[in-house]
Amino acid sequence: QHQTLRRLCLSRCGIEAIALAQVTLGEHSLSKYVATMPNLEELILHGNPIKHWALSIFKHGKGCLFETLKLLDLGHTQMSEGAIKQFAEGLLEFRVLEVLILRNLADTATKGMDEICENLLKNKACYSLTHLDMASCRLSAEGAEDLSRWVRGGVTLGGNLKLLDIHNNKFDDDAAEHIAQAMKAAQNLKMRLHDCGFSQEKQRDLFAEFGERAGGCFQTEDGEDGEGGDRPPRKESAFSDRPGLSGS
Repeated sequence: QHQTLRRLCLSRCGIEAIALAQVTLGEHSLSKYVATMPNLEELILHGNPIKHWALSIFKHGKGCLFETLKLLDLGHTQMSEGAIKQFAEGLLEFRVLEVLILRNLADTATKGMDEICENLLKNKACYSLTHLDMASCRLSAEGAEDLSRWVRGGVTLGGNLKLLDIHNNKFDDDAAEHIAQAMKAAQNLKMRLHDCGFSQEKQRDLFAEFGERAGGCFQTEDGEDGEGGDRPPRKESAFSDRPGLSGS
């Protein structure tokens, strides 16, 4: 029956990289089993210490997940720098992705996170994203600049980004200028910006100019911020206007 499955949630199951290759479901490894689901639209691996990511999970079989996935949650998966760079490369291949959750993707700073920001710019299909969570990803000022360019490019190309969560990235006030440019261009966009390393003056400027739009956030499933609530709740506003993702 996996041929009709549209949503697979394996959040906090203790799955490590080796399990993706060696755990079996029937006659297939877990990675091949997942990757051959021709209608899979949502894949949630949140909170599993995958660490070493294999792009093969997206490439097996005729039903390539690059062509079908609309939601991908890799938050808190403790990826290595090499794995993050592999994912950045794979980001160029996605075609219909709408929600991407990468919160706290790595335990240490990595250049791969900035490469993800760069490749968002390179893949025009990424302008279909409506929600992007890169909170606690140790992004640099260069990453903030690329994200700003991506947001502004999406406005030009008819993108529909509604929520960008980049809180708890240690930016500087130069990065705040890039953020402000993005907010001015995308007037329906909400951002979550607390704990971003901005000076108090710059924080006041951002909130004075953009108000609640500069405080927009993902909510946890119990209505509070914090561990365990990194995704927009499935039945709340983040998904209410995303037709076709309500089934399983």
